[in-house]
Amino acid sequence: MQQFDDTSPDTSPDTSPDTPPTNSIVIKAVSLHGDFKVRDYTGNSVEIRIMNSNGHYYVILSETEEFWMEYSKYFQNNFDIFKTIVKQTLVEKSGDVSYSIIKEGMKEIVLKLEYHSLFSFTVSITLENEMNKIMELQNENKLLKEKIRELLTKEKLSNSKTQGWTRIRHADAWSGNNPQSVKDFDEAKKICIESNYGGFIDCSKYNWYGIRTQATESNGGPNYVLNNLCKRNQSITEKPWGCEKDGRKEWDADVIVSPGADFHLIKQKQDEGFQIVWDKKDYDKLEELGIIYMLSSPSE
Repeated sequence: MQQFDDTSPDTSPDTSPDTPPTNSIVIKAVSLHGDFKVRDYTGNSVEIRIMNSNGHYYVILSETEEFWMEYSKYFQNNFDIFKTIVKQTLVEKSGDVSYSIIKEGMKEIVLKLEYHSLFSFTVSITLENEMNKIMELQNENKLLKEKIRELLTKEKLSNSKTQGWTRIRHADAWSGNNPQSVKDFDEAKKICIESNYGGFIDCSKYNWYGIRTQATESNGGPNYVLNNLCKRNQSITEKPWGCEKDGRKEWDADVIVSPGADFHLIKQKQDEGFQIVWDKKDYDKLEELGIIYMLSSPSE
């Protein structure tokens, strides 16, 4: 059979699509620095490799992939015939199929197999840079681990409640509603415990503590406080209710959440940007559960 190239006319006899070409070939010039390596891989699959100055490139093709669904018609739907032609073309440099490199980049190399006859075909094969592929897999693995850790965290926190008082810095709850106020921190805690209130506002700068009597045991207590958190608006210039108004100064406050709050809800508020200061007992509990990474600092 006469060989063909880009300048001589094709004088080879017509070949039906049921009889793939397997004879001699004229290989087109390529810019790669190494030779192709083709080998059988696990199962009915084939691996193609090449190396250039940017690294190792490879692809693993099998008859279960979309690639084969698209091109199997050119090889009598027989993957073994395809593997034979690939080896002849790329390694043995024989047969009637030619190849060329249509793209050679850092991330990938695109290889084109061509057969010129009455029933011509073109097959494109993309080889990935092995190092880039490894980095992509590492990133995917990292994301997967983070997702698993997040799911495990939710599971561990789902039935856990705080034992101590949790401080939410620079926050308020039901901003603008007049609470029951006292002038002593411990007194505010005592009232919350005795009446099962969910927490209070700590504005120690003005010796003012506003108990959120809306957060009763019947509606969730401490969780009700957490669900109504808002970040302290630093533009407010009035002192809190119950303080002598001897001037207009900016003020800040913390929310103190009573014991019995859901851990996962506090974690949710932390993710929303609230600054959490955990009670030492709860900090130790989370450390025991192995999820210390999710914490802000423990109580001061």
